[in-house]
Amino acid sequence: MTTAYPELIVGAYGWDHVDWQGVFYPDDLPEDWRLTYYANEFRSVYVPQSVWLHASMDDIEEWADGTPDEFYFFLELKGNNGNAKFTDDVSQRIKIFDEKLHGIIAHDASMVLPDVRCYYDAGYSDPAAGEHGHVCWRPGYPARLCDVALMDSASQQQDQKALAQMIRTYLDQTGPCEVAWLFFEGSPAISALHETVTIAQLLGA
Repeated sequence: MTTAYPELIVGAYGWDHVDWQGVFYPDDLPEDWRLTYYANEFRSVYVPQSVWLHASMDDIEEWADGTPDEFYFFLELKGNNGNAKFTDDVSQRIKIFDEKLHGIIAHDASMVLPDVRCYYDAGYSDPAAGEHGHVCWRPGYPARLCDVALMDSASQQQDQKALAQMIRTYLDQTGPCEVAWLFFEGSPAISALHETVTIAQLLGA
């Protein structure tokens, strides 16, 4: 019997990587067009905190408006430092993303934001974080039902067969969901994203 997997949406940690220039992005592509170009190939991106918290409100609005309707953002959030001003700034930025924001991926399991889907990075958070939200899956971490996976640099260096097995292991743990998400951390080779999309299609995800 064939396993019915959810649709797998593959993305990267940010879209502005030096190694992608001339390989994925055309040499003559303006820097501020890169997200739109990326969004025509992939349907989601995991935005580093250093990027979205330092961007202007106008920039964030352009990101949301310049991507397709079916494109979604996940935002990294390392913590709130107990600072009310920081929390207010985060809330204002989140509102600009509007329906394009699918969720926050937090390092701190105590981070709870009203009306925002929160995921917790298993590499930083207490395993019990699931009581507040969802825990992201990582290779080598205990099995749990989850619909977001984070692949570190070591995972990206696997051969295609090992990568396929890793993706299958993740999909076997996604539980009852229609869509699952997988993000490559660091500065991934664009080929890793394309290979993962191909493997997902072969698996029927």
